[in-house]
Amino acid sequence: MTLEDSLKRAAHKIWDELEPIDPNPKYHIHEIREEGLTSMALKELVRAQCPAIENIEMIGATKEKIAGYDFEIAIGSKTQGKYVRMFFQGKTLKGKRINSKYNEIDFSQTEKLISYSRDKSSLGMYGFYNHLQESSLTLANHYNSATPFDMKSLGITIAAAYSIKMLQTKEFSKYHDNNGSRISPRLYALRHFTHLFYFHKHSNRHLSVPFHELSYFTIDFAEQINQMFRIFQSRNKTNFFFFFFPGLEKFFEGDDLIPIMTTNSDYLVEDFYKRNESKAENDFYNPQALIIIDTDEIEDDSEE
Repeated sequence: MTLEDSLKRAAHKIWDELEPIDPNPKYHIHEIREEGLTSMALKELVRAQCPAIENIEMIGATKEKIAGYDFEIAIGSKTQGKYVRMFFQGKTLKGKRINSKYNEIDFSQTEKLISYSRDKSSLGMYGFYNHLQESSLTLANHYNSATPFDMKSLGITIAAAYSIKMLQTKEFSKYHDNNGSRISPRLYALRHFTHLFYFHKHSNRHLSVPFHELSYFTIDFAEQINQMFRIFQSRNKTNFFFFFFPGLEKFFEGDDLIPIMTTNSDYLVEDFYKRNESKAENDFYNPQALIIIDTDEIEDDSEE
């Protein structure tokens, strides 16, 4: 199974599990918490048997946090020895409408996650778990993907922690809005990644994308964006604004936009367990699962 289909499979599982049961006075069933949803998604990734998924590590149940569920994803090239690591906090949508909210978002923790991630050469991210009872026509305006509309793929969506910090809202529609603006991968090679990873103060659309969009994200792609950033930074600000929009340069001045780690999967696994054992280091991010994706396998499949 391809990586895109595997990530979709995980999102579909979350969508199905969050579907409400018809009211019945005989049954009182609580919604599944983030740790249970994440476990289900991981199992779907295992069942998919995708060659691009190099490792899946998970902390045992006895070490789980009481509230919330943190996980991380490292996407990279095994042959190049380079990875982009993303630190995720999982949040479930409380409600089934586009104006429903992620009530558990804590903006003070968002700030800490951004700083912590940068210190660890990683990206702070949020993983949203969703099920919406809206029409397909409505949801299509909140489906930020170049792939054909697929309602269940909204089961897991992702957003940058920096967008959460800047937007200061918990509402589903604010992060997933596209106002009917869709893209074609044949016409727009950058997809929505410039919106996903960086908040533009003059553009608040496409801030969250379906989980499967990560299947298009590679080290070469990250390096191309970083190279563009360095070129624009060395020129006048007019050129910089043309590509990235005003407001972004202040946050990332002097840094690459996307931190790329020169490492290997063994170190990523070792560091994952080491940080989990050193919980005194922080009180806001304690990862319970790690997924390592080798994009070399994706490129090999495309050449066949």
